Amino acid sequence: MKNRGITYLELVVVVGILGILLAVAGFGSNVFSTIKDQRALDQDIRVIHKSLVEARNQTILDGRKRQVLVSGSCMYLQTVTPSGTTTEKIPYHENLRLVTNTYSSKKLIFYPEGTVSSGGSITFQNKSGTKKTIVVQIGSGRIYWKEG
Repeated sequence: MKNRGITYLELVVVVGILGILLAVAGFGSNVFSTIKDQRALDQDIRVIHKSLVEARNQTILDGRKRQVLVSGSCMYLQTVTPSGTTTEKIPYHENLRLVTNTYSSKKLIFYPEGTVSSGGSITFQNKSGTKKTIVVQIGSGRIYWKEG
């Protein structure tokens, strides 16, 4: 006797595969772009944070004052030496937007004692709307980043 048709198990497998394909095709582009934006934001925040911490540590080691200038598209790190000032440019990812910057009217200066000129924060936002903030504490000169 020949059986015509499909079994219940075959039907479940086919429906499952179709569901996965539709989910990836329909929602995948938004999900993947959001994840990509989140990773780019995390990576940029880590680079900026690391640059600030290294500048502070280097200032303590070599005794040379350093200034940080934050603009909309990049950050500039200036080292003051007896022979002049050297500037290093630290660019941001193209999808990163500077939202708030308490250092827009003043400079962030690292002093050889390990202190900073003023406390403040710099907040960045990606295209998905996720925000991350880099905070500099006035007393200790501690630099960290947080969500929002």
